[in-house]
Amino acid sequence: MHFQQREQERIASGGGDVFFMRAPEDLTGRDGDIMLMEFCEEHPPLMNQVGMCSKIKNYYKRKAGKDNGPQQYRFGEVAYAHTSPFLGALPPGHSIQAIENNMYRAPIYEHRMPETDFLVIRTRQQFYIREVEALFLAGQECPLYEVFGPNSKRANNFVRDFLQARIC
Repeated sequence: MHFQQREQERIASGGGDVFFMRAPEDLTGRDGDIMLMEFCEEHPPLMNQVGMCSKIKNYYKRKAGKDNGPQQYRFGEVAYAHTSPFLGALPPGHSIQAIENNMYRAPIYEHRMPETDFLVIRTRQQFYIREVEALFLAGQECPLYEVFGPNSKRANNFVRDFLQARIC
């Protein structure tokens, strides 16, 4: 399904950010905007699988008194924050971009992409050459759900319960 057909289907179903994936071909990078994320950690504790969704959010902390509003970014939606969504502080009047999903939130920083760089997508039948819209560096992930420590009581209980459910 091509981008225009997907866009028409999204509008017909009431709009929103989500399009309906009906086949594995809907997850390819052959259409739409492509953004690359590189994690600063060599082995990130949480990684998305194919088809998992993430959003870019621009967290902004308002200034007391006269406020000019959040900085304009090319990607993402504005989310107003009362405190920093990360371990550090977010000063009033400043904003920070983040990639967020159900598993984690991580700050991101856009890098300039040389105009000579492109992405080649190979299928069994064809090659596709695509322009990459943006390149981001993703900082340290902040888990949004509990991550058990290795060999902790909660981790061992989880493994035990998982094996019992799997065996039965």
